[in-house]
Amino acid sequence: MPMPRAFSNLGLLMTFSVWSILSAAGSCISAVPRTLRRGLARLPSYLPLGLAGAGVFLAGCTTPLQRRSEDELRRSLMESVEREVREARRFSQTLESTRVDRVPELRLKPEILAKLERDSGPNSYPPAIQGTGTGGFVIGPSLLGGDQRAVAISLQRAISSAVANNLNVQFARLGPAIEEARAQAAEAAFDWTFFSTVQWISQDQENITSSGFPSNARTFDERQVIQSQAGLRQRLITGGVFTVQQNIDYTDNATNGTFFNPDPASDASLLFQLDQPLLRNFGSDVALAEVQLATNSQRDRVLQLRAELLRTVTDTEQAYWGLVLAAGNLQIFRKLLDKGVDVRDVIRARLNVDANPAQYANAVSAVENRRASIIRAENQLQSASDQLKLLMNDSELTIGSDTLILPVDRPVDAPTAYNFADMLLTAVRERPEIQRALLGIDDSSIRLRVAESGRLPQFDLRAQVRFNALASSVETSLSRQAEANLVDYLIGASFEVPLGNRGAEAGVRLRSLERLQSVITYRDVIRQVTGTVKGSLRDVLDSYRLIAQQRAARLAGAEQLRSIEARERTVQALTPEFLDFKLRTQDDLAAREREELAALTQYNTSLAILSRETGTALQRNRIRFEVPRNILEQQPGLR
Repeated sequence: MPMPRAFSNLGLLMTFSVWSILSAAGSCISAVPRTLRRGLARLPSYLPLGLAGAGVFLAGCTTPLQRRSEDELRRSLMESVEREVREARRFSQTLESTRVDRVPELRLKPEILAKLERDSGPNSYPPAIQGTGTGGFVIGPSLLGGDQRAVAISLQRAISSAVANNLNVQFARLGPAIEEARAQAAEAAFDWTFFSTVQWISQDQENITSSGFPSNARTFDERQVIQSQAGLRQRLITGGVFTVQQNIDYTDNATNGTFFNPDPASDASLLFQLDQPLLRNFGSDVALAEVQLATNSQRDRVLQLRAELLRTVTDTEQAYWGLVLAAGNLQIFRKLLDKGVDVRDVIRARLNVDANPAQYANAVSAVENRRASIIRAENQLQSASDQLKLLMNDSELTIGSDTLILPVDRPVDAPTAYNFADMLLTAVRERPEIQRALLGIDDSSIRLRVAESGRLPQFDLRAQVRFNALASSVETSLSRQAEANLVDYLIGASFEVPLGNRGAEAGVRLRSLERLQSVITYRDVIRQVTGTVKGSLRDVLDSYRLIAQQRAARLAGAEQLRSIEARERTVQALTPEFLDFKLRTQDDLAAREREELAALTQYNTSLAILSRETGTALQRNRIRFEVPRNILEQQPGLR
């Protein structure tokens, strides 16, 4: 049926009002008047489809001011990165760590140098595992009592076990799955909702009579009514709600003396309704805010997992090289003890020749002190083994077992190629802390947009069309309803604005300050990352140079001890003073060996830390980072 003229004029008047307010607010939907005029002209035929798709052109609008603010923020963040790498780009060439070889200054013959390398230094010691026993390896007789059961593992196995079994990693691995469930819950707010109500009414009441009836006249209203509603409702990303609802009212009149047509009556109506905010809470920026925050939270948990993996891999490498250092120190002290016992026995044999009891006691003191050093070294080795066990969390190498972990890999001594500018850019791209700081800025920007929307007046639109039909049966009324002969239309608007609007203004200020804090946090993280990358690279270069210095010092000490032993073979009379000097020279050489081994392990540890600071520790150890899914299916015990 044609639209009444009064209704058409009212619709055009409301359309003009909507256009005026939106234009004054600077909204981006300047095409609303033309769209609504076309919709009103074709309202009887296309309103159901129009209501279903009315939010499409409303979604995702932002004001020019918002776009300019986002562009300025993006430029500011890029400038923060550029400021840190600008100086590094001046030296963008790829370099290699260098050091000065001090060994030629010792002027050693090649054959003597080869002998010194065989007799001293990290490569002169055999593998820590010296034999095999039932159920594992056995490392020599322990001064703590009995033989020690041990198992040798490689660095790669230690890292693989830590990545798979470390409890901190397992805990962090659950985070993305938890946030994924929360993100799905936030997205579920936009799912279709089915609703239905049914009620039965038995009405039996007396009517009020007018003065025209006799004083004793009484009329009654008796009827049985069944009312039912069923429909679908969905939130729109524009901030509105679209509803499709089918109403059926069945009425059976039983009033005496009154006739109704039809009786019983079935009143059916199909309703299409759109409730859409046009100012406050309008647009996808507000409607999807919770979904975007939940998605960012899921990404943040993924980054936390990656950060935990980087930390665990690096801690495992550090623990492994600490185990290498502890095992090497124990071997050095064992060898030192054997040499000290030999010297002590020689002095004891010379007690009746030229050695006095004080000199022999001094030799015994040196030997016993070396035994004490072995006890301390064994304790350090066991502690280093337990620390690695904690990180690995291997079911075959529990922390409570007596099995000792021993390393099979030796520390590398090779130069490192580096490009500081590339390292910084890689760290900016790969470090989880920087990406998490960016997510923090995005979260604060989302909350700021929601707060800015809350500052606008409340101006809501309701558009509705209803198809009606009345018949004596439900089937007939539904059939007539489909013919669309009886159609009702409704367009309404509501407006509300708090005077002063202080709460909303305070909310905008709060969110603006929070975003400023997040930007400052991002800049601080960039500076911190730059500093840690620079410091880690410096540690790598310095520890690489230190290896050469310690090697030269160790070879000098080894040459001194070789010369003493050569004199010992040629000189017939060995004085106690000469033997005491030999003991002290042995101590000095052992100290130089430990320092060289410490420099080697420190260099390898520095490489591990540098890869962590640049965010490449996983790639360096050939670990593929995959976000876990269906975590409950992977670990049934968690159900």
